[in-house]
Amino acid sequence: MPTTDPSDDDLALLRKFRQLAGRILAEPGFSVDDAAGLLGMSPRSLHRRFKELTGLTPAAYLREHRLYWAKELLETGAVRSVEAAAFAVGIEDAAYFARLFYRRYRLRASALLRP
Repeated sequence: MPTTDPSDDDLALLRKFRQLAGRILAEPGFSVDDAAGLLGMSPRSLHRRFKELTGLTPAAYLREHRLYWAKELLETGAVRSVEAAAFAVGIEDAAYFARLFYRRYRLRASALLRP
């Protein structure tokens, strides 16, 4: 949980990270280290500040972001398979994606596929 009220700089950091997460959604090789470099911070500083502000690590936030968009793709019928949803959000291993998805939503990703 956040320990203090975020400053304008903190809010700008969160906004930039969220925008970056949206742009790199489908890039499986993109890492938090890459994000830190693009934001002009060290990976450790990004991790520490992000955790203080949100209660999540940057990696956990990216994972949540990817799972959220995969769920949207599956629910709207924008993809025809679990594998396609995983690849669309930058997760190359469909079995790993399925495990993450189930852990997060307590629902099999395949249950959201439209006939």
